[in-house]
Amino acid sequence: MIWAGAAGSAQVSSSTPITLETAFDIGSVSKHVTGMATLLLVEDGLVDLDAAVATYLPDIGPWAETTTVSQLLTHTSGLPDYIDIAVEAGASFSDHVTMDMALDLLSDIPGTATPAPWVYSNSNYIVLARLVEVVSGQPFSDFAEERLFTPAGSNLRVDPLAKFPEIAARYSDIAGADGEIEVNIDVVGDGAIVATPSELAAWFDVFRTGLPDHPTIQDEMVADAVEMPGAYGGAYGAGIMVFPNGRITHSGQWAGHLTNVSMSPDHSTTLAISCNSEDLAAEVLLGLSIELEMLWWPTE
Repeated sequence: MIWAGAAGSAQVSSSTPITLETAFDIGSVSKHVTGMATLLLVEDGLVDLDAAVATYLPDIGPWAETTTVSQLLTHTSGLPDYIDIAVEAGASFSDHVTMDMALDLLSDIPGTATPAPWVYSNSNYIVLARLVEVVSGQPFSDFAEERLFTPAGSNLRVDPLAKFPEIAARYSDIAGADGEIEVNIDVVGDGAIVATPSELAAWFDVFRTGLPDHPTIQDEMVADAVEMPGAYGGAYGAGIMVFPNGRITHSGQWAGHLTNVSMSPDHSTTLAISCNSEDLAAEVLLGLSIELEMLWWPTE
């Protein structure tokens, strides 16, 4: 660890400060874990990237007959975002939502011509998490712990309902008088991993070393990356964004928590930054991350 710092309030009402041990929901940064879990099953010979999703999840919806596992990984499935569907139906963060309920929002989506143009959709990764569960016979959290986190010596955990004091309280002006957001959405795959920024930065070393017994998994994650429109040459692999110079990155924004993580082009240095106020726009956090990157490694 080169440097770590903390400032601000983990919970305003109790005057609890953010410390280096304060954890955050890293939101969509979690997607690379789902991608890595899927590719481990590919290495195990249990999943074929070119197979239709219906091969493994026959009852998930008609769209699964024409969509491949690879298209889920690269956001080229054409699936609408389940979060947008839920919001349009009036759902809020405090509503109890399970994986089955979230997946059911996709059950009537018709089959379409794929691959579709690249469009980021959280739906792709909750479907992948369910695929991991069905194929492995384990809850997604157990699979991630057993096959990824423990072998790498990481303290990351899948915990969509993590509560204070394990995790910083969540704030946004949309939450009312005190600004604190209550979250009761029990969905994994597109997010829901809890970590301190230091733990996240340490975990990202897998993109340099690979996992024990899987030394090339990090290369497999970007091998079939699809170019993202308007991303200055950036492409999307199995839950991670990669740029021509080798830099990898992803950001996450979920229920008052914001995170951005970026690894240098030579994969020697990782920067991770989190906060617990949604009122700090994601673009501001990203801008701060880029400024900090420029202090640690030259941009190309």
